[in-house]
Amino acid sequence: MNLYRVYNGYTGFSAVHVLATAASEQDAVVLARPVFEREQPENPGYSANLDAELVLTDVTKAQCSDVTD
Repeated sequence: MNLYRVYNGYTGFSAVHVLATAASEQDAVVLARPVFEREQPENPGYSANLDAELVLTDVTKAQCSDVTD
């Protein structure tokens, strides 16, 4: 399993995102979509265009991500 950060393209004080553990980017997006839909059910665009970024591979071992801006 890998750790992904899934973005929806919206920004506030920072990029709006959720974290998901999944086998692939596609699986992470599938897991994240209902979370975004629950957050703003009246706004279908909030969950329409999700993009997954790989953060960590093999979450069964201790590791640290790179520094991000």
